[in-house]
Amino acid sequence: MLYSTRSLHTLISSVLLLSVGFAFPSSSKIDVNKQLIVAQEQLLLADQARPNPTPTRIPHSLKPDGSLNDRETSWWCSGFFSGNLWYLYEYTKDPKWKTMAEKWTNP
Repeated sequence: MLYSTRSLHTLISSVLLLSVGFAFPSSSKIDVNKQLIVAQEQLLLADQARPNPTPTRIPHSLKPDGSLNDRETSWWCSGFFSGNLWYLYEYTKDPKWKTMAEKWTNP
């Protein structure tokens, strides 16, 4: 199952929104729980798009045709995907995130 371009944009927007929200406090509040729910949905879709990780590739984004655009694990951001999974496990304590994080930490 591939995730849509809109889903990918939502994931990127959520991560950026959280980053900016912590860097520049403002009078408006960010609903962190809501953003984490969106992140969970997007990370689950990314995992489902490549159910059998290879030791050299990680999910990154979608190509214009909707197919998965993954990256080499030597890419400087290669730990971001598994790191987000570990953060979700820490936040939710749901073992499915731990299992998924372990799967992607050392595929």
